[in-house]
Amino acid sequence: MISRDEILEILERYDPEKITVGVLGSHSALDIADGAKEEGLPVLVVAQRGRHRTY
Repeated sequence: MISRDEILEILERYDPEKITVGVLGSHSALDIADGAKEEGLPVLVVAQRGRHRTY
C-alpha cells in the first residue's frame, strides 16, 4: 500500500494549473463535477452520446 508521504511527494510534482478532473458520466459524476467546479478545477466528463447535455 502506498503511504501518505509517498502520495504527497507525487502530488508535489503536479502543476496545479494543468490539472483537470476526469470522470465517466454517472449520477456520481454530477457530484464530483460540481465539487471540482466549486474548487475552481476544470472538469472533463465522458458521457454516452446523446446524454452529454446532462453533464
